[in-house]
Amino acid sequence: NVLNEIEPFLLPLVECRYRVIFCGHSLGAATAIVTAILLRSKYPDLFLDTKQIHVYAFGTPPVLDHDSAIASCSFCTTIINNADLISRLSISNLAVLLACLRSIQSKLAEHKMNPKGPVSSVAFFNKIAEGTSGTPLMTLSELNHTFDEAHKNLPLRKPEHLFIPGKVLLAYYPWRNEREEPKSTGRNNLQCVQTTGASNVFQRLEI
Repeated sequence: NVLNEIEPFLLPLVECRYRVIFCGHSLGAATAIVTAILLRSKYPDLFLDTKQIHVYAFGTPPVLDHDSAIASCSFCTTIINNADLISRLSISNLAVLLACLRSIQSKLAEHKMNPKGPVSSVAFFNKIAEGTSGTPLMTLSELNHTFDEAHKNLPLRKPEHLFIPGKVLLAYYPWRNEREEPKSTGRNNLQCVQTTGASNVFQRLEI
């Protein structure tokens, strides 16, 4: 237990009003967040001032329920890089992805491109070969409708549905259109927006 290991060294410093900073990346970020929450819960009187303890988490996976993730905004800052998969790996997002794949399968069957036999397999691979210049199997509005319907069937506060904690800084490179690949990744193109782990941008997997 990380808290038990650091407690004897940390408490004397906290009692002397030193500020406590936790920092971590990926699973280390999740560990830092949970440790800070346990510390605040165990010694609430020592951390009445929210500035006394803070977590800087980089690329953390979803580890808290909805209400806890929002409540941690006062002492946790999470930094996410663009469409980082780790920060979107949750049961709810996998359920949404599965609904999307089922919708795609239905579209393939509708156009006789479900690769179950020689003819349909050839049609399927010909469609793939069209690349970005071909006609999409699903329109953007159809895809968004699939996502929306899938989200409606997922209770926001179901215990097993986890979210990214704290105040979230999402760094990204903007694209001018959906077919444009980010060929230039110069620092001048990097943008950042502040949000929370409950934002819609984290409620789907982008692969």
